[in-house]
Amino acid sequence: MGHPRWVQGDETPECTNCGNRMNLLVTCASQEDADSLLWSPAPRRAQRDRFENPSGQSWGDFSNAYIFYCARCRPLRIRSVVQTS
Repeated sequence: MGHPRWVQGDETPECTNCGNRMNLLVTCASQEDADSLLWSPAPRRAQRDRFENPSGQSWGDFSNAYIFYCARCRPLRIRSVVQTS
């Protein structure tokens, strides 16, 4: 199970079939988190703009789209949440 980095606060959806909280499958982000040591090696911090948004693309106002699934239900239930900064 993944852990979303929410832009505006937790909006983890509940499955409309069974009512359980859904699990994060993938996050589609407008930019990388250049302040995170996990994803941003120190030598690249000097090139922060190029590293944060290498494609030059953004979703809305640097939005994130989160895709969730219910691990319990079959057929698989999927929901999405989009947040903007």
